[in-house]
Amino acid sequence: MSTITSLFRKGNCPTIPTLEGLCAGLGISLSEFFYEPGDEIPNDEETKQLLAKWNMLSLMEKKVIFDVINIVIDDENSKENL
Repeated sequence: MSTITSLFRKGNCPTIPTLEGLCAGLGISLSEFFYEPGDEIPNDEETKQLLAKWNMLSLMEKKVIFDVINIVIDDENSKENL
């Protein structure tokens, strides 16, 4: 039985790495996998480059980047409240 079939038959909830592997095999991104009509997929060159680089990061690297973004945003919000 294929892995995809077993995911659906057993009612399993696939992990992010499993979904990333599935998407890689299909030649699509996670955002394309979860796309629903009415959703907007950014199509500008800067966003494409950012997403391409993001997809090359490990889970730990992604967490570090999110932490940095949150620090920058929190710092900007603090300055606005002064």
